[in-house]
Amino acid sequence: MRRLLGLTLALSLLIPASAALAGSAPNSTPPSWVKSANVYEVNVRQYSSNSKLTSVTKDIPRLKKMGVKVLWLMPIFPIGVERRLGS
Repeated sequence: MRRLLGLTLALSLLIPASAALAGSAPNSTPPSWVKSANVYEVNVRQYSSNSKLTSVTKDIPRLKKMGVKVLWLMPIFPIGVERRLGS
């Protein structure tokens, strides 16, 4: 019974993987604008003194004039209270 369960599990993992290798993968060619796009990575917490996303949105026209095409927002996580700097 245990051997049959292990074989079933192995086959359920291998069959979808073999279908993906058979050429059914989607087209992974990036769009042409990606080659010349300027990407600006934003750490919202450090971007301004108030650490708010509204500060970034106010500066979007200025960033657009600078040639920025993509805003890449760093992950936004709440700041912990315990064991943080200065506590």
